Amino acid sequence: MKSIDMTGFQGGGATRNKAPECDLSQSDSHAFTLAEVLITLGIIGIVAAMTLPSLIGKWQKKATVTRLKRTYTVLAQAVQRSIADYGDPSGWGTEGYYDSEATPENLQKIVESFSSTYIVPYLAKVKKAEWGSFADLGYKEIKDGSYAVPIVARDGKMIILNDGTVLQIRMSTHNLGTDEDRDDRYTSIIIYADINGLRGPNWVGKDIFMFMVDSKTGKFDFYGYHGYDITREQVYSTCKANAVTCGRLIIMDGWEIKDDYPWW
Repeated sequence: MKSIDMTGFQGGGATRNKAPECDLSQSDSHAFTLAEVLITLGIIGIVAAMTLPSLIGKWQKKATVTRLKRTYTVLAQAVQRSIADYGDPSGWGTEGYYDSEATPENLQKIVESFSSTYIVPYLAKVKKAEWGSFADLGYKEIKDGSYAVPIVARDGKMIILNDGTVLQIRMSTHNLGTDEDRDDRYTSIIIYADINGLRGPNWVGKDIFMFMVDSKTGKFDFYGYHGYDITREQVYSTCKANAVTCGRLIIMDGWEIKDDYPWW
């Protein structure tokens, strides 16, 4: 019987064709040169340098508002609870402090008394509360881009909360008449708040803000002018002239730090 050569067949009768060889030397692939890589990295660096400061600034402002709003809420609730228990702040013992009696000893005596009675017990999770200054807590300086006030060396009731917030309680006098018109003179409780503690930048209007409790009305708010018909332009102008009033601008803008905020 004659033999059949099966080398040209594959099962099913299909012809098995040899696959063409691939010539790698003719590939269309293209490798980046060192110059191209460096140019690309340079472009990325330029874009990052242009956009990162803006992104970081926006993040910092949002973080500031979040912490500031939390501090405002904590203090406002403490004052309201104290008023509910003790009545109007005009009876909190601050009326004995006037310009003619504004000695360091008198200041400490009165502030220690009302802060330990009317403020500190209503603050949750107080880590530390003692008489002193920001400098005593390790602050080297407190920057203020608008108004040179030696806040760092002023004495008051220093309070540190567990979240790192640093508070200082002081008093401020107001004169609505002459020295003889004592009924027209009153004091307000002043509270400085560093909303992120020693982490910095320790700058008034950025992480340090000022609150007040009006001893006449019992109203708690950011420090500054609070007329019923006050405009944003007036608040903005005051903020630029005196950074301790800038918290009032933030709350007027709906708890937002807008682009024209004087972010020194």
